[in-house]
Amino acid sequence: MEGQGSPICLLLIGYDSTLLNDLGLEKILQHESIKFISGGHTVNGEELVPLDIEEAKKSCFSPCAVGGRFCRIRIFRRPQPSHELLVKRLIQELTDLPVTCGHELTSNLNAPRRAVTVALNARIVPLIQQLVLAVQKTMNAKGIRAPLMVVKGDGSLIEARMAMERPIETILSGPAASVVGARHLNDVDDCFVIDMGGTTTDIAVLRGGKPKLSPKGAIVGGWETMVEAIQVHTTGIGGDSEVLLDDRNIDHRSAAGCSSEFVGPPIFLNA
Repeated sequence: MEGQGSPICLLLIGYDSTLLNDLGLEKILQHESIKFISGGHTVNGEELVPLDIEEAKKSCFSPCAVGGRFCRIRIFRRPQPSHELLVKRLIQELTDLPVTCGHELTSNLNAPRRAVTVALNARIVPLIQQLVLAVQKTMNAKGIRAPLMVVKGDGSLIEARMAMERPIETILSGPAASVVGARHLNDVDDCFVIDMGGTTTDIAVLRGGKPKLSPKGAIVGGWETMVEAIQVHTTGIGGDSEVLLDDRNIDHRSAAGCSSEFVGPPIFLNA
């Protein structure tokens, strides 16, 4: 929402650069580097062309996101991420920089969205690492001996170690936790849950006592990802926001997106 993230290098193996032009990937990575490397596989899992190891070596200068063409197509129940893994091992041997591979995050098809997902994950790895390490340090100082878990975007939990490797899966974890908390605190199965924090206001839906998941994956900063998360409408306005009213350009709008099938009272949570 705030556009924060660490500079990265996105290494795309066997990708056609024209595939990403319509997506406008340069906009999300306007301060980062995108490198296209020869390699990748066919839809049948066969090696398209040999991996260009030497070109990959030239890109090992910042946290990396690695995406390979058809790297997750299953042939006889076996994935084909060999080129991604080779580049990951290369980077780990040459540097101590974090590396994110696309096959570790999703097995779905759609090359451009896979590139966005792995790039966003790599950008926020250092941020989530700082957060988790700070919490662990505080727990140790206070003598708290308990496992540290992190909420995922779909409302489930993962270990902190896994969250530091795949922080993209924790996107929208705040709204997800609010929805789960609202269900725990109230005997209501069908409702809107509105969570206003300091930065954003998030609106989600409970149906049948369960949070409604986004069928297409989480949308982060306007970018479609392949991360399973609750369906939530997020607005960049919260308790710390300054609102200015322009009397000459007042826009009167109805509550867009409200389904006529919805039955139930809203629950307001102040986070």
